[in-house]
Amino acid sequence: MGLIEEADVENLPSRRKVQGRASEMSDPIIIDPALTTALKAYVKEAVDDVSCLVAKFFNAFVNDSPLVESYEVDNFILRNGIALCSCAWQFYGIDMTAVSSIRTSFLLRVLVVDVQPFQMLISDLLESDEWEIVTDVTSPAFSVEDRQWRPSVIDIFHFFFSRLWLDDREEVRMAVETWAQTLLASHFDAIALCWSEALNKIPVADRVRLVSFLSQLRAHFPTWRVLSWEAILESLLENDFVQRNGDNEDGAASAYLSMYGVADRPVSMAPNADSEVVMLQVALISLSLHMIADGLNIDISSALKLKSHTFTTIGCRDVQLVPSGPTGAAFCVKATGLVVLASWSYSCYGDFTLLFDSSHIMPVAPSAMGSPYTDDDLPTRLLVGSIFVDVVLEIFINGSGLASLPPLNLKNLLKTLAIVVYKHDFDSKPLRHLQANLRRAVRRTLDLLIDPDALNYELRQLCLTICHAFIKAWPNIAGIFLCDAVEAATKLLHSLGYEQNVDDPLVEQTRNFLESNLMMFSGSGVINALFKRRLEPEFFQVLRFIGETPTRQFATSSTYGRLREALLRDALGRSMDNDADTFQLVIENIGKYVEHVYHSQYSMDLLQFVGHSITNLSRRTADWTADTFDASPLLSLSAVLIQYNKGQSREFLSLVEGFLRVAMVRSYISADSFRRILQVTTSLYRKAGPPDQVLAMNNIALFILEQLTDKLENKAHITSSTLVSLLEVFTSDSEKESPIQLSYARYATLADAGFAYLYADGLGTSSTTSFAASQAVANLVLQVAEDQPQVLSKITKSIMPVRAWNLVLLAALSSNSTAAAAILFDYFQGFAYVYYRTLSVYQHFNYDTSQEIAHASISRAYASIRLWMLLCRKATAIQEVSVAQDGISAVDRETTLTRKVWNELWPPFEAALLAIEADPSAEMHLALISTLSSSVADMFLFLRQARFVIALESSVMVATLNRLRTLGRSDSKITRVLQQLTESPPDVPLEYFVQQTRTEIWAEEKLEAAKRDETLKNPPDRGRTRIVS
Repeated sequence: MGLIEEADVENLPSRRKVQGRASEMSDPIIIDPALTTALKAYVKEAVDDVSCLVAKFFNAFVNDSPLVESYEVDNFILRNGIALCSCAWQFYGIDMTAVSSIRTSFLLRVLVVDVQPFQMLISDLLESDEWEIVTDVTSPAFSVEDRQWRPSVIDIFHFFFSRLWLDDREEVRMAVETWAQTLLASHFDAIALCWSEALNKIPVADRVRLVSFLSQLRAHFPTWRVLSWEAILESLLENDFVQRNGDNEDGAASAYLSMYGVADRPVSMAPNADSEVVMLQVALISLSLHMIADGLNIDISSALKLKSHTFTTIGCRDVQLVPSGPTGAAFCVKATGLVVLASWSYSCYGDFTLLFDSSHIMPVAPSAMGSPYTDDDLPTRLLVGSIFVDVVLEIFINGSGLASLPPLNLKNLLKTLAIVVYKHDFDSKPLRHLQANLRRAVRRTLDLLIDPDALNYELRQLCLTICHAFIKAWPNIAGIFLCDAVEAATKLLHSLGYEQNVDDPLVEQTRNFLESNLMMFSGSGVINALFKRRLEPEFFQVLRFIGETPTRQFATSSTYGRLREALLRDALGRSMDNDADTFQLVIENIGKYVEHVYHSQYSMDLLQFVGHSITNLSRRTADWTADTFDASPLLSLSAVLIQYNKGQSREFLSLVEGFLRVAMVRSYISADSFRRILQVTTSLYRKAGPPDQVLAMNNIALFILEQLTDKLENKAHITSSTLVSLLEVFTSDSEKESPIQLSYARYATLADAGFAYLYADGLGTSSTTSFAASQAVANLVLQVAEDQPQVLSKITKSIMPVRAWNLVLLAALSSNSTAAAAILFDYFQGFAYVYYRTLSVYQHFNYDTSQEIAHASISRAYASIRLWMLLCRKATAIQEVSVAQDGISAVDRETTLTRKVWNELWPPFEAALLAIEADPSAEMHLALISTLSSSVADMFLFLRQARFVIALESSVMVATLNRLRTLGRSDSKITRVLQQLTESPPDVPLEYFVQQTRTEIWAEEKLEAAKRDETLKNPPDRGRTRIVS
């Protein structure tokens, strides 16, 4: 070409002669920068032949100069970086084979030394369309021997691919996209290799930018694995170590060791984590999840390691790789300690949605998921996101403050859980052990749903969708969650004001949730399981609302009617199998269901089913202890059905009567239930004529009256509590009208039977159940006596015992009417006869009764004195008793009547006291002495506190108490009473003393019953007779 002539080189020494001397040269070779500038100018002129010579020169100098040391070449490149980079880029514009083979190696050699000049020029250089450098990545010349050259070229790819979204000109973006479509798989692999090698070589800040760029790039190339899994895991391990240990140890070495075994300590990310390292960690996790979601192959070991880093990122404090499987050769990830979700992990929640929604398949062995079902440990084909399922479940189970998450992030989490429920196979061996965790995670969403202040409408709708999807997709593992969800949905509707907001989207969705689930599981026992709980009234109100306002799903009321009938049949059919602890509660809820939700438009077949069911339910409790089962809800249920289904209730009435025959024997039935069934059945025959004719046609009312009469005459078996309820029904009350009208003759019959009951009960032993019944009987007798005073004549003919008399007196004192109190004084002498005869036994030395009987007799005699004294005050308060003559004041009448009663009742009692004082063997009757002393002391204190005229004789009382003190029993009590007798008594109303007396009588009854039960359980040892042959 004529650039160099022979004359120019003839005086140069031979290379053979200077070979040895050249190796000893130490002075650096310095090339004048002017030469480089001149060569740059030649290249800029774009003369291909000249540019080719310059390219060959530069390439030979930097790559093929054996006499020039490598560091000297590096110094040359550092001095002339800008010019060399400019020339290297210009060489890509030469279409010559000789240049195409050397320009790549020349550019790489320059970039290996200093990439900064190229970065400064590349934004201008890439304005041209000469992007062949990207395709040269697969060229054999695209390499620098003994140098880590790949991190030096990543800027080329960055500036090239970023024009896909950064360039404002559409033609440029289209050109770059078209050019990129020409790249082969080998090009993509080579470029990815450069990024993978650079990931762990460049500074952390540059790594963050690189990973962010790659995440954006993958949107355009979803099938491109831009980073190798080895590079990602290596970077994540190093980041973990830096977060845990800082610069105290060899982070890289420790990270590498962790790749080949179980970590020597739990992995956790420090709360004061370095921001750039954390950003890199999160960016790598996000990029990896995207690549897995797009179907890029990953081995199970790498996936598990990536999952461990994901656990660490979300905030788990203890993440370990533990051996698993039959042989222990495999491993799985165990993560615990999640309390607060790490804020830096929020950006990953959207990636979870893509991962779990991916349709790509991955073989997963049970051992990889820590499953106990590892007998054969054969891999199962699952969705690729299945291996990360426990990460999401851990967030929902143990992550606190879910409701406080940013709405968008929480929405992504909820969408992820919905996808997990819909698409992932929890019946497979690898995931079967996570079924309980899935249920707990969905339950967490249910908790978020019912919190009115936690979430907005959209998120609550999403929570409800998850619950519905879980119940529909996994009914076999939903378990009791279905009941929880139904109950929570009713509470949600109530909180939303469903009646005023029928068109609200959340109200409509919640209603559809209830309708579909109740319809789907109407025959599966869901209603029976719900009825085992104490349900709020709102629950039944919501069910009624659903039935009253049909929707698209239930377009007609008959459709929902079938559902209500199915629920009722299922509840009644399954209630027989409930245990004793929940049996009563289920019955109560069935009654509420019928009363508030479904009580009308019953078919005859359904009424018969209900009638047979309630009878069977009552028989189910026949062997229970009396009064254990409350059959009131069943009777009230029957009354409601008769009321709203009168046309079909003829056969049902006979079934209800059969139910009563069974229930009244062992069960408790409330007065309100009796009153309601009597009112309803009476209304059926109201037009039949007079009350007697109505009663004659009302078989249920007749049966109830017969049972009541027979029980009072001791001919029928009815529990005492039920007897109290029946008597309350037929005892008039100013607030409650009698459900049926009875004639005077029937009331007289009941009164006569009541006297028989009181007489038998008075002679019997005390019991806690009969006391209330006896009081109720006494109330009935006195009420009848107010209208028919002659019925009380039997009180003297039957010679009722003191115990029965006390119940009648107590009933008179408790009555709102004072007429009964006045009537009883006409029979005072009859009581006095029984009273004398009771105490006469203890007025002699030689009485032969047990201590229990003696204590009971004395206590009842003392109670009788109190009751008659109080009755004096009540009777004289309305001036219905004429003591002497008209015109005297009420106080004088009370004084006269009180002295009359006292003079009749105190002497027999005092005689028993004198007898025990004179008894030479008094020490043999210490129990009787204690009872007498205590009763006398209480009596004197009562007289003083009630301000009876008898209390004015305080000297007599004091003398009597002092005599009692000498007997040596109840000394402390007598001392206390003596002190109180000297004090001024408070002004207390009559009702106080009546209640006090009732309490004391009730306490004595319970004490006597307890002693008797103890004796029956532990009978006294009567000694054994030894027989000697």
